[in-house]
Amino acid sequence: MLAKLAVAGLRTRIKDYMVLFSGLVISSAIFYMFATLAVNKEMIHKSNDLISFSAILFNIGIILLAMITFVYILYANNFLLGMRQKDYGLFMMLGAKKQRVGFLIACETMLIGLLSTVLGILFGGVLSIGVRHILEKMMGMELTYYRPFYLRAMVITLVIYLAVFGFAALINTAVMVRKPALDLLRRGVKPHKSIRQPWLLMVEVILGIGILGYAYYLMRHPVLFGQWTLLWCFVITAVGSYFVINGTVVAVVNLVRKTSWAKKQLNTFTLGQLQFRIQDYTAILTMVSLMFGLALGALTMGVAFKNQTEQTAEVSSAYGMVVYNPNVRQKAAIKKVTTKKQQRYTYKQVGTKYYYDSSEFDRQPYVAIQPLAGSENMTTNYKYIKYDGKKMQEHSYELTFYTEMTSSAFVVSHKQFQQVQAPAKMAYFIQTAPIGKTYSQIKQVADASSDPHQVTAGIGGQYRGYVTAQSLYSVMEFMGGFLAIAFLAMLASCLMFKILSGSYDDTRRYQMLAKIGTPRELLKRAIAKEVTVLFFLPAVLGTLDVLFGLQMFKLLVVAPYRSFGMPFVIFMVLYLGYYALAVWMYRRIVLRDIIQ
Repeated sequence: MLAKLAVAGLRTRIKDYMVLFSGLVISSAIFYMFATLAVNKEMIHKSNDLISFSAILFNIGIILLAMITFVYILYANNFLLGMRQKDYGLFMMLGAKKQRVGFLIACETMLIGLLSTVLGILFGGVLSIGVRHILEKMMGMELTYYRPFYLRAMVITLVIYLAVFGFAALINTAVMVRKPALDLLRRGVKPHKSIRQPWLLMVEVILGIGILGYAYYLMRHPVLFGQWTLLWCFVITAVGSYFVINGTVVAVVNLVRKTSWAKKQLNTFTLGQLQFRIQDYTAILTMVSLMFGLALGALTMGVAFKNQTEQTAEVSSAYGMVVYNPNVRQKAAIKKVTTKKQQRYTYKQVGTKYYYDSSEFDRQPYVAIQPLAGSENMTTNYKYIKYDGKKMQEHSYELTFYTEMTSSAFVVSHKQFQQVQAPAKMAYFIQTAPIGKTYSQIKQVADASSDPHQVTAGIGGQYRGYVTAQSLYSVMEFMGGFLAIAFLAMLASCLMFKILSGSYDDTRRYQMLAKIGTPRELLKRAIAKEVTVLFFLPAVLGTLDVLFGLQMFKLLVVAPYRSFGMPFVIFMVLYLGYYALAVWMYRRIVLRDIIQ
């Protein structure tokens, strides 16, 4: 019987549930998609090192997504629980035991979790089929062992999401069974206090701006708290945003109400609505602003990393290409590469040991890269230095960067080099035009290799750095984009649901305005203005969080603000879509019975 009541409760409110349900499905779909890339043992162990390292990045994405989803599910279940409070109170008034009602709450919560997670896994699997080709193209390599429908990833996604929903069910049950039935029935009847003492309001305004300003100061000086700076900034930003929304918004509304603009059309009514609701909306608007910042920040940083692929490659070596013992086809391809300077060094290989003649470095000094003193980011602050034979004996380890990872290099005297019992071979160290322009030319040299391992081991220099950076940064861009989508879906669905849940109480207010002759067009404008403030207040705070937060990543990214424009435009277009949908749904609910 309780199961039937749970299903019936879902059916009667299916339209209301769909707003939050969509966010849950998108979250679990992207979580599952990351899991297929992070826990596929066959792909990790049988693929190259780049793909294995990419799996580590996706594990980080899974952890971050799981943390945000946990908070989101708690909010979502709190909203869903509020919708059913009157029903639960009625069941208790009719004689139902609190334990049985608590069990009903748990059943409904777990049913929502199971349905959203299963649909998310199916949607994520279908999405992975197309996303695989996108990721392969971005990384420039084939994901041979990738499986869009991977059982282990399905189990992990299902277990984690149901565990979170189980925790939420316990909280919901504990909260509801302790409330008297009369309080549940009277939900929404008690008005919120919206009038505060001016001095208290001023204290909140000063606290909010001061705390938020301190958080932004920390972002500009990320070394103050060391490795804990990011966490401290997040906590302080959350506290500051809460006071700004709870105090500053009310103060601004009070000031605006005294202007001539407030007396036009229905502006006084709209300002009153905002002043009345802001205390009830403070927590959700704070959470939305933080998630907005995380989403926009993830998208911006993904693009920023990808945009610095060429700079990362250039700082990895002074040579655009290093080729060991090239074959005939490779020598022909080398001639087609746009070259600035070419150096050739004789070497002898004994197992994994490489021996070089120091006298050759006297004639052709080796060029190394050295960071400038006091520079924060070597990617843009470095200089070239030259090593002769004597210097190279001290810095012979640098030559291991161009061979196998397990190799070792020794620069010895000419006499010692002659005594090494191994055939002499030639290594080409070539300074080329910028790697962005010569990449395709050097790739032809790599493709001409007769040794399948030489593509990664024998073609060194900036080319290898470019291939490595392109693959890893593509993973970051890919992960940042989908994290942004997941965060956006969750924050928008939470905000939409919170706004729409109050629309039913607003219906009678708008009906009263219609009865006294207010034109329908003015009512529609009033709704749009109210939703605009509630939507774009967290957007403004979230954008400020990102603009100051990018200061923290200057050590990792070259000019992060150059990558802000495109992600911001893309993100705002998607956010405006949710805003337009919320306005449309709000109007449809409130003005449904108003005919003019």
